[in-house]
Amino acid sequence: MAPGSKAERKAALDAGAWMFNVVASVGIIMVNKALMATHGFSFATTLTGLHFATTTLMTQVMKWLGYIQRLGNPSLG
Repeated sequence: MAPGSKAERKAALDAGAWMFNVVASVGIIMVNKALMATHGFSFATTLTGLHFATTTLMTQVMKWLGYIQRLGNPSLG
C-alpha cells in the first residue's frame, strides 16, 4: 500500500478518531445499563464522574505513549 498524502493521512486519522468515539460512547452506555439494570447500581452521577476520570487518565496515558499530542498554543504546556 503506497503512502498517501498528508491530507489523506489526516482524513484517515480523523475517521479513526470518530469511529473510536462512537464505539467508546456505545460501550459506556452498555456498561451503564448493565450496572444499573443487572447489579442495581443507582448512582448515575457517580458513573458520569467515573467516566470523566477514566477518560482523563487514559488521555494522559495515550499522550505519554505518544499516540496523541496537544494542539493549540504550545506555550500553554
